[in-house]
Amino acid sequence: RIKARELSERLELADFSVREEDEDLASHSNELSPRRNGPIGDVEDEHSADWDRADRERKRDASKNLLLLDVRDAHEFEECNIKSAIHFPLVNVNQDRLTTTMLRFKNHPGKLLVVYDEDERIAAVAARSFVEKGFENIRLLTGGLRTFGNVLPHLLNGVLPERLAK
Repeated sequence: RIKARELSERLELADFSVREEDEDLASHSNELSPRRNGPIGDVEDEHSADWDRADRERKRDASKNLLLLDVRDAHEFEECNIKSAIHFPLVNVNQDRLTTTMLRFKNHPGKLLVVYDEDERIAAVAARSFVEKGFENIRLLTGGLRTFGNVLPHLLNGVLPERLAK
């Protein structure tokens, strides 16, 4: 299983995770923070451009190491999905219609496949099928789209359906 906030840290477009990480780094080490408090308030560090570039590269690399699979029906996916998710219905998993990308991700160190649906029912079956096919780096999104969308709505394409809202 993977929780919504942990997944958000891995998504390329996750502004939330960047803010949270910046706060954590600033509280642990002023040397790593792109800004530091000076005698006249916040002062831009001479390395902030390097910091920003490194952060963008880290996010880009993180997104390359994550494959997010939405196993719901096509109309549900079109209505609302997590940014960077790929529509991959359960029937494709059950019929061994795996993509070359999925096969490249299979058990690759540092790569992670995450499956989700609305509330874990269908995705749990999909995750189990992936495990039966030998995938060890598969995770189920805890609480599914319902939990993720209520906690991190800015990381959705579309609007969370009312049936899934708190």
